[in-house]
Amino acid sequence: MIRFVQLAAVQLALLGQCWWCCINGQHISSEFEWGQRSVRDSVCFSGSFNSNPQYFSWIPIVKLFWFEPNNDVTKVSYIRVWADAPYQRFRAAMLMGGVGSRAPVPTVILVSRPWKLYANVVVYCQL
Repeated sequence: MIRFVQLAAVQLALLGQCWWCCINGQHISSEFEWGQRSVRDSVCFSGSFNSNPQYFSWIPIVKLFWFEPNNDVTKVSYIRVWADAPYQRFRAAMLMGGVGSRAPVPTVILVSRPWKLYANVVVYCQL
């Protein structure tokens, strides 16, 4: 039941965030960082997303990255989302969780860009 409520909250936040991005003109960049990295941190989650080009489509490509720490001792300390090339800029927003969150709170990051999306995500944790 808790997982269902969390998923419903994320979906509502996603709908609100998509409209907010279009209206507000949210910051666009090739790299986003949250928190500060330490030598003692270890990689908890890493992933990438590469979409096929959607030419002549005005609807942005949206991807949700979802990470939940495996136990309540693990704490998210640093999050980095980036593209390999500076011309592949995108929008990123933290929808839930983030730096300092522990289980059972997930960290949800929304990444969007029109036409083609390529993004890498890495989450560092303190044990």
